[in-house]
Amino acid sequence: LINDCDPNPCVNGGCTDGNATYSCECPGSFRGKNCSVCTLTCTEGDILNTDTCQCEEERIPCGTTSCDLITEVCDVDRCICNSPAFAEGIEPCFDNDECLGFPCHQYAKCTNTYGSYSCECYEGFS
Repeated sequence: LINDCDPNPCVNGGCTDGNATYSCECPGSFRGKNCSVCTLTCTEGDILNTDTCQCEEERIPCGTTSCDLITEVCDVDRCICNSPAFAEGIEPCFDNDECLGFPCHQYAKCTNTYGSYSCECYEGFS
């Protein structure tokens, strides 16, 4: 008998031997006959690690460390917040939620964004 799983043809995942065939059990967001295709889509500010098929925070090199691409800038060899809208604290900088201060009219929805906010009137209001 021939073991179609020896060596394992599944790039990511386990192999189940069949009768002159095999099937792969793909973990996470890996897909395809041999689990070699990553189908994950990352949000803004993240980059896809194709080896692990996971989203990771995009960072920029800074001395011996790295800074968050969205909230920080490199100052020689340390990361500092790139806007007063981001609070300095125990690393990393974090976005202040401006909506907590109720900046929008009572008939508008506040949406917090990185470093700012936006107001959108409820239906029937302008």
